[in-house]
Amino acid sequence: LFAPEVCLSHIRKSGIIESMGIKQRSELRKKRIVAHRARNFEEAEQWDLLFWQNRSPADRLSALVAIRRDIEKIKTVQRKS
Repeated sequence: LFAPEVCLSHIRKSGIIESMGIKQRSELRKKRIVAHRARNFEEAEQWDLLFWQNRSPADRLSALVAIRRDIEKIKTVQRKS
């Protein structure tokens, strides 16, 4: 199970994050990937829940926006096929 550690609060407070584009923010997140190996589905679910509960609302929203954009890219490619 992989999840980007989107702890960007300290950068956001400085105003740097607002001046970064989506690709730059994505690259920043990729440098801070967190992984966990679960023994079963329940353990994976619990770890995932705790991981995201420990993120700030802005970090969770940023991750959601990135996921939505990825989904839209996939749908666009599927429609062209």
